[in-house]
Amino acid sequence: MAGFKPAAPNTDIEAMRATLKAGVQVVSAPQLFPTPRELAARMVELAGTARGMRVLEPNAGTGRLLAAIRWATGGGAVRAETEISARLCDALRVREEGADTRNCDFLKCSAEQLGGLSDRFAMNPPLGTGADSKHITHAPTASRDETCPPYSTTGATFAA
Repeated sequence: MAGFKPAAPNTDIEAMRATLKAGVQVVSAPQLFPTPRELAARMVELAGTARGMRVLEPNAGTGRLLAAIRWATGGGAVRAETEISARLCDALRVREEGADTRNCDFLKCSAEQLGGLSDRFAMNPPLGTGADSKHITHAPTASRDETCPPYSTTGATFAA
């Protein structure tokens, strides 16, 4: 047909295709609260995330913050994530191919165990038993700039 242009690829459809390739998996994890996509995009914007930066998402869960980082930087940021659940970690390795994905407890890792120092942190930490404040306190130990706060869904650590 003359003048016909195929629709531009839809990133949501591409994400669904990647998920289907991995197979449908149901994972239940305590304290798992996926970050809404709009909030993830806003957090990445506030953090000033840019190409070439190393950005860590501790306890990544479903990886929505890492996906927002990939999208915002056109894949140009060095993406790293930790996840304590082995099943979620396996899914993240498929969904966020190219990211440095580590199956570990962020709170028990040194910067070296996390793959090096990070320029930014984006997190939606577990909120039970004070784990959110422990994550926020631990992040500077793996930061290139200890004065740069982590960007967290808790709200208390957002900085402009």
